[in-house]
Amino acid sequence: MSKVILSAFVVLMIAGLVLMDVDSLFSGRGPASGPGMVLARVGGEPITAADLARAMGPALAQTGLTQQQAHAFGLSQTMLNNMVADRLAQRAARRVGITVPDAVVARVVAEQIRTAAPGMSEKAALEALLRHMGLTEAAFTDALRADIGVRLLGAALIAPQVNTPPEALVRGLYAHAHEARDIDLVPFRTAGAAEPGPPPEGALEALYAARKGTTFAVPERRALLLAEVNAPEEGGVEALVARADALDDAIVAGRALPDAAKDVPLALREIAPVDERGEGPGAEALDAALGPGAADILFTAFALTPGEASAVLELQDDKGTPRFVAVSVEEVIPRGSQPFAEVQDVLEAQWAEDARRATAEAEAQKALAALRAGEVTLEGVYRTRGNGAGAVKAIRGLERSSPALPLPLVPEAVPAVFAAPVGGYVLLDLPQGPAVAHVLDARLPTQEDIQGADLAPVRARLAEEMAAETLAMAIEAERARTSVQTYPGRLDALYAPEGR
Repeated sequence: MSKVILSAFVVLMIAGLVLMDVDSLFSGRGPASGPGMVLARVGGEPITAADLARAMGPALAQTGLTQQQAHAFGLSQTMLNNMVADRLAQRAARRVGITVPDAVVARVVAEQIRTAAPGMSEKAALEALLRHMGLTEAAFTDALRADIGVRLLGAALIAPQVNTPPEALVRGLYAHAHEARDIDLVPFRTAGAAEPGPPPEGALEALYAARKGTTFAVPERRALLLAEVNAPEEGGVEALVARADALDDAIVAGRALPDAAKDVPLALREIAPVDERGEGPGAEALDAALGPGAADILFTAFALTPGEASAVLELQDDKGTPRFVAVSVEEVIPRGSQPFAEVQDVLEAQWAEDARRATAEAEAQKALAALRAGEVTLEGVYRTRGNGAGAVKAIRGLERSSPALPLPLVPEAVPAVFAAPVGGYVLLDLPQGPAVAHVLDARLPTQEDIQGADLAPVRARLAEEMAAETLAMAIEAERARTSVQTYPGRLDALYAPEGR
């Protein structure tokens, strides 16, 4: 069985497991030295660098990251933490006497093999898997048995009689989410504010300095070299996968993609610089070469160092046919900013818009203070606003969890409406300018209004949260009675770049 097919098998098995430490069943290339280095001990049982390398293998294969890059992103520490938690969960399962019969382990293996390797015999697929992982069958089944035990522990902890959410809580949360309010509001639109005069001296330069790293930023761009494995005329997918494995081996051996193309039939494509979103001079060529697969390639390419080639990534064309592509970074154009002279007109427009919004906000704050003091009504505010004011907007039956909001409301403004007291006034920050709202009424759904089907999503979410908390508490209880030692500095020793 090829490495690529086995990687898919690994992903399928991971998807059905509770904790990420089950990744440690699978192999990956470890650091150049120190595979036996102990990174943690749980109840005296070591977790070694080799264990962590096997655990990280699937994630590295999927993303194309190196182990050093994954460590820089915090992946190695997260994976180690999950491995410790998994070991604790396994100990908890053993403590309560959970056992997993051989027949259950065999059934899980058979089900996964049938899904991942159709057409292969179970024996042949298992032998290939064990060779790929570098494990004996006994070690593999022991590890799988331990993980199934953890799942059984979780099932026992989250049994319905233990984790059924109280009905009063379910109904209360539903009622809270569906509270309805009636409001009137007057918008203070930025477009209606008085036009500002010319910007004072130095104002545009100060605005440019504040925004050149965001609004006027030019992101890092990279020139890429794509290497796609050519499909052989005979042998079908198996022959294509064999070529992909050969390219992967060449990359691991340190060969550049053009050099690897001497032995592995590849289609090499140069891509002019693009940013992480695929925008730039090479955008059209990148889309033509990869289509929807461009996002995966870009994510991988921007994690590489200049001159470095990624592992082979598996993509699919629009017909579902596998494609195997590697990428290397040929040039890096650093992040920068558009020059001031090129964006001066934009700066002037932005300064004027900011000034108009500041005027509108000052007027809205003044009106809010007068309303709260009882000096004026909302209708009075509308009348005194003159041509710059919109009509008093009446919004009725606004729900806290409403997926569709009436204009001019936006989701970010809803919490302020529901935080204000009935009869009170509140300032809302809206895209077109501030608004002052008057909360007229609030209503909760009655128990008669709530149907059983309405509560199902709330009950399911609560049960899921309670189950996760229960399993976490079981793991922490086991941690309290177990000696757990970790050695954080050793991860840096293994994976941090030299010189750090």
